[in-house]
Amino acid sequence: MAWLYRQDNSQYWWIGYRINGRQYLRSTRETDRAEAEKLLAQFGTIQEANRAGRLTEEFYLALTQQQQIRRIVLKAAVDEWLTECKGSTAAGTLRRYREIAKAFLSFLKAGDGRPFLNDITAEEIRSFLVTVRADRAAKTVNLYRGALYTFFSRALQNGLLKANPVMAVKRFKAGPAEKLERRPYTLEEVALIYDKAPDDFWRYMILGGFYTGLRLGDLICLSWGAVDWDHDQIHLTAIKTGRVLHIPLAKPLLSRLS
Repeated sequence: MAWLYRQDNSQYWWIGYRINGRQYLRSTRETDRAEAEKLLAQFGTIQEANRAGRLTEEFYLALTQQQQIRRIVLKAAVDEWLTECKGSTAAGTLRRYREIAKAFLSFLKAGDGRPFLNDITAEEIRSFLVTVRADRAAKTVNLYRGALYTFFSRALQNGLLKANPVMAVKRFKAGPAEKLERRPYTLEEVALIYDKAPDDFWRYMILGGFYTGLRLGDLICLSWGAVDWDHDQIHLTAIKTGRVLHIPLAKPLLSRLS
């Protein structure tokens, strides 16, 4: 039995349902409850047809008044995605996408003729990620999952899929050996790092990070105009957050800048 509900962070009504004990959630893309209830009733009819073994693609399309989804080979869809990413994705991210796509296609033995994009199942994606997990950390495997989620989301938005199969694949949890406890440096360790710095640039970076808390990018791009020598302060707009910051200059950092 499917149900209708609303998520706190969404303006749309959502349909929830379970298959073989696993819960699935799907947006109706409707803000009006009455319209969403029509879709819920429609979805219930599809579920009944599925249970009775009468659910065909033609029946589904007729019931939902959708056009038949264009069949596209997985490899061709991946190539289109990577080409599109060239103009809008950072070089490092694009390299990672290519690596993940190559591994995914190899795992599925995907070629120019098969498999089709909309034949890929959540179980196949899960199996691929499990093989990656065998020799990679959970954090890395979740990066793979995130890349595949991005790819299938694009296909969904372009009308090539009815649903994103990665939605049914849970993120991987890190094992005890992968959970490293993080702590701040001690003063003695900071002093040692400063003593080992290879040049004045890195001495400035170490003091700047220690006394201001600024990110590396902000320290690298800091201009002389941002230094207020009369009031011993730095005035700048943080690159990542866009916040305007006014930071007092500690004497060791002020001396290094001088």
